[in-house]
Amino acid sequence: MWRLNFNPDYGSINALLTQIGVLDSYRSWLGDTSSALNAVMFADIWKNYPLITLLTLAALQTIPEDLFEAARLDGASPWRRFCKITFPAIAAPLAVALVLRTIDAFKVFDIIYVMTRGGPLDSTKTVSFFVYQESFSYLRAGSGAAYAILMTLICAVLILIYMLMLLRQRRSGSAE
Repeated sequence: MWRLNFNPDYGSINALLTQIGVLDSYRSWLGDTSSALNAVMFADIWKNYPLITLLTLAALQTIPEDLFEAARLDGASPWRRFCKITFPAIAAPLAVALVLRTIDAFKVFDIIYVMTRGGPLDSTKTVSFFVYQESFSYLRAGSGAAYAILMTLICAVLILIYMLMLLRQRRSGSAE
């Protein structure tokens, strides 16, 4: 679907941007090294946006309205209510969403394979696509497996660091 949307001859993205005056003529989004990665990232964000939205909405709905009403009566500004009530209440679900997106970003393969196959000139080649090429295109299964394990370890270390930061923040918050 996204490959068709970004098609240089009849894609809906080109049609829309030309009609509203952003572009003078149609452009090859996936054939240009400067725009191919942005187009792939746009498609990936569009694909994962509903999950993040649902997690955020669910977190927002768990905040009791009484807290906002009490803060309003105490004279707290909207920014202060956000900083002291809303953000702390949704921080943990947002952390989960961030961890999920970090893991997902490391393993982005399908969109790149379908839209550009790593091109043009390797401008959309990611770590997971490199592991795929190493294992299946170049038939180096051993090094491909080693790169996959390394990618998993890097992802695990990043998640561990993030979770330790979150735990430290919770401990310092409960000490107040």
